Amino acid sequence: MPAEVSNPLARSAAVLRGLRAALFDVDGTLYRQNLLRMAMARRLLIHAATSPREGWETMRILRCYRHAQESMRSQDGQYGDLGAAQIRFASERSGADEMRVRQRVGFWIEEQPIPYLLRHRMPKLVEFLEALKERGIKTAVCSDYPAAAKLKALGLEKYFDVVKAAQDADVQRFKPHPRVLEAALAAIGVPTESAVYFGDRPDVDGAAARHAGVGFVAISPRSGFGPVLNMLTTGVDS
Repeated sequence: MPAEVSNPLARSAAVLRGLRAALFDVDGTLYRQNLLRMAMARRLLIHAATSPREGWETMRILRCYRHAQESMRSQDGQYGDLGAAQIRFASERSGADEMRVRQRVGFWIEEQPIPYLLRHRMPKLVEFLEALKERGIKTAVCSDYPAAAKLKALGLEKYFDVVKAAQDADVQRFKPHPRVLEAALAAIGVPTESAVYFGDRPDVDGAAARHAGVGFVAISPRSGFGPVLNMLTTGVDS
């Protein structure tokens, strides 16, 4: 299995030969995150127009929360409880207390997007997952955030054998640290050389795959899983 395949449109169907485990990122891979964020931004702006003080504070909190993740990702420190550490860092950077940060993050990042996920599901994703199941290929989610609610909203729970997140007790690392991929592979009992990770960020997902010793396929929001579905089912170059 190649260590990394950064552009599935330019590579042969040989990428997927010998595949026994397909690992998946969630945000930006199973759904079009850019479109979802645009929808959430519109809702947040409407909220800011009606409740300016709370609305602008919420924007600052969410921005600091996302920046905290990128900072923690690049530093790869020992944080103990990863989720609590991200809340704490966002609180320090935004000036809001941790309870308010937790409430705003819970509402705007964890709850509000859920009803919009299905309409932004990645093209040909279900067909690709069906094809994997037909071939007896193990599947796992390897995400930077808990994914159960998102998978349910996307109608995908039945397709995954294992779901792992950075906040799990046996992970506690954001990608590109490979631990979430390693934990998933250990759970499904498949060696690294027989696995491929599907993600949307070569700098993060691709790096995590490389560190874990598994293949990587970048998923484009425009073409979705159509190219790799074609590669898997027909064995011809896309």
